[in-house]
Parts: sequence; C-alpha cells; structure tokens
Amino acid sequence: MKAPRPRGPLLVAAFVALYALSIPWYREPGAVPPIWLGLPDWVIVATVAHVAVAGLCAWAWLTRDHGEGP
Repeated sequence: MKAPRPRGPLLVAAFVALYALSIPWYREPGAVPPIWLGLPDWVIVATVAHVAVAGLCAWAWLTRDHGEGP
C-alpha cells in the first residue's frame, strides 16, 4: 500500500527549510569555522541538507500516483 500523496505546501516548506539550513548564516562574520572530517562544518551541514533534499524529492516521486497526469 502506498503512502498518501504529500501535500504541496508542506513539501515546499520542507524544501525551503532544508535549503535555509544549508546556508551558513548562523556564524558571526569573520569567525573561524570548526573543522569536521577535514572540512569546515558548513560544508558538512550543506552536504547533508542537499542529500536530504534529494531524498525528499525521491520520496515524493515514488509515493506519487503516476496515473494522475502532469
């Protein structure tokens, strides 16, 4: 049984939240970022957020009823 189709506004809000999370605006200007896995922390946060966006896109596509048209 397929999951119910995601609601459009909720899906858009999730995309916006993930992309907003990926922007390193939470840091003071000129602050030295902590290093995680040899990279600045914002690189890891942005990468995780973008992978989550890709996963959300895949989930939305796979749970969509493909017979409903464009």
